[in-house]
Amino acid sequence: MIGHSLGGKVAMNLALNTLCPLKKLVVIDISPRYYNLCQEHLHILSAMASVNFDNIRARSDVDSLLSQTVTNERIRLFIMKNLYRINDKRFGWRLNLSAISDNIDHIAAGIQSTNTFGKPTLFIKGLLSDYITEKDIGLILRYFPSATIATVPKASHWVHVDAPNELYSILYDFLGN
Repeated sequence: MIGHSLGGKVAMNLALNTLCPLKKLVVIDISPRYYNLCQEHLHILSAMASVNFDNIRARSDVDSLLSQTVTNERIRLFIMKNLYRINDKRFGWRLNLSAISDNIDHIAAGIQSTNTFGKPTLFIKGLLSDYITEKDIGLILRYFPSATIATVPKASHWVHVDAPNELYSILYDFLGN
């Protein structure tokens, strides 16, 4: 199981709280701790919610609108992976933005479990990110005693966007060929 950010929290919860027969776990740039609401994420959600699909005719229209508030092109293109064509005349978001916004406090919550996951676990941190800090290592090892942490030097929280080749190499080494 591999999960990034919120997907990493889902993956951690799955590993700790179900009987799912995972062999290995990879968590990308998130720890089991509680997170204060991140302004960057709220900003992105707000930008996505502001898109009026009544006025959208092409993907480039969405890109143009988002570019006014989400200036990093790589992040904007990553966000737009959630854009899809509902029919020949209308686009929409795959994400349920209102559900995410309504549950943002639960999303930020820390992992709560009395269990541990002792199988091979890899946490991958973007060096330019503060989502995994030195203070988190004890908590990570409490829940995932076999965990190792790899750091991607030129990556922010968006490791897969900033350094896809480095991420692939780390995953390949950990998961095997």
